[in-house]
Amino acid sequence: MIVRRGAAVVLSLGLGLAATAMAPATAVEGGPVKGGHVSQRTAPVKDTAPCSLQSTTRLRVSSEDSGVLVATGMVWTQGTDRWSWRFMHNSDLSAHGVAKAHRGKGQAFQVTRSMVNLIGPDHFVFRAKNVKDDEVCRVDVFY
Repeated sequence: MIVRRGAAVVLSLGLGLAATAMAPATAVEGGPVKGGHVSQRTAPVKDTAPCSLQSTTRLRVSSEDSGVLVATGMVWTQGTDRWSWRFMHNSDLSAHGVAKAHRGKGQAFQVTRSMVNLIGPDHFVFRAKNVKDDEVCRVDVFY
């Protein structure tokens, strides 16, 4: 028996198969796709480093489902002095400011910034300098 198919039927089958082949089936982490987009979330990267005197610093970078990177820099210190801080992203200044450590937070301060996820590996640097005694904290991660 010979079955003839019209051009419209063949075209619709071909387009249906093409659309199915191009649609993402799973997210990057292996979970289901949300809203038709592939999840950009990956495991956070963090590093901790000693500062030039007695303080300690940490930088943590993670990503959100939207692909935005979230960098969090933290300094644990002995006093409540003011610190000037800055975030570098691939050698460019991304954010800067001044913060003060608070006794109620374990004598620490934390700065969180959202950043664009650039193509390729991202290099983040968090640097803080104590305004009073010039202690320097610096930590970096590749994401």
